[in-house]
Amino acid sequence: MKDLLAFVEACVNCPDHAYSNRDFYNKIRFLKIDDYRLYYMKAACEYHQKELVEIGINNIEKAIDMWGNGVKVDNREMDLLLQDNKTKSVICHPDFFYCFDKKYYKLYLLAAQLYARAGMIEKCKGMYNKYYYYAHKINIDSSLREKESIVVYSFRKFSIYSLQDLTKREITLVCPDKMNDPFDSLASYIAGNPERLKRTCKQFDHVQTQSECFKHFYIRSFRANKDTYESDDSILTDKLMWSHYTEGHQGFCIKYRIDKSYFNQFDDSKLTFTKLIPVEYNKEMKEISIYEALNTSNSFAFKDKCWEPENEVRLLHFSPDCGEDHYPIKLDEKNRLEEIIFGINCNSDARELIAKLAPEGCKLFKMTNDEEKDIYSLIKRKYRQSE
Repeated sequence: MKDLLAFVEACVNCPDHAYSNRDFYNKIRFLKIDDYRLYYMKAACEYHQKELVEIGINNIEKAIDMWGNGVKVDNREMDLLLQDNKTKSVICHPDFFYCFDKKYYKLYLLAAQLYARAGMIEKCKGMYNKYYYYAHKINIDSSLREKESIVVYSFRKFSIYSLQDLTKREITLVCPDKMNDPFDSLASYIAGNPERLKRTCKQFDHVQTQSECFKHFYIRSFRANKDTYESDDSILTDKLMWSHYTEGHQGFCIKYRIDKSYFNQFDDSKLTFTKLIPVEYNKEMKEISIYEALNTSNSFAFKDKCWEPENEVRLLHFSPDCGEDHYPIKLDEKNRLEEIIFGINCNSDARELIAKLAPEGCKLFKMTNDEEKDIYSLIKRKYRQSE
């Protein structure tokens, strides 16, 4: 009980940047209680002292083992200790008492960084994979939790790649560093580029391995109504989308129905996931510290504000065992093409070929000028192959 009280009081009164503070470390260094959070904190302090990295590895391994077995003190017991000792009852140390159970992925992040400092690269990679997997598993967009299925739109130019997706009944995702726009996201800018990552992070030991792990992510961009995630023909009237992504209205747009098994799918045994993330728009690239690291909000779904009108969502897949530049996801009855909409300038040969490749039940439409409204407006009309 004495060690538990000392641990709680040390955390309640801890200064900012406690893990690099020697006084805080000295207060908890020799404490012994059955709580994984204590050993996490010890390891975090030891990361900042290079001569203690080996001890830090032992402590983080102990913390991970304890977490897996549910070894911790009940938070209510900690609150009672505070009240009994006339210490103000606050949310002790928000990140690591009441909130830490929801941020357990930080165990794997710290383990990866400690292994990196010790030069244990393979173990470092394994822990980064676990960190990315569990960080994404716990952070699911609230607007998507209750959805059984969603509708997304993909504007495509007429090319061998878009035709392959139709022929093979697939959605192809691409590794971030293979995306066309170098400013598409923080992930595409730094993936596979340790020198760029160094300029963004405060700690460097783990940079090379972390950069390599980004190659296990795959992205596909879509347009959607983020309020409803249902059909929305107003998306098809966006002339900029047609101009930018279909080579001047020469391509087409696919309306997909995606089942929750695809946009919220996690496999603990393989550490693979596929999830949908709404893109956020901001002017600034956030500095990434050792504890914030690269996550969904500031890497894969963080874009410059100039792109905000696109209202983009992204299908994000993570697969540690895949080393290819592209990752195909097979479509089925629940994940399907509902409509193909041809651009105004999509020629008859292209329309005829796409119509032949369209799966059974997929409806065909064509965009035209809405002259009744005004010459600059677009409207979707049913496509007749005799056109």
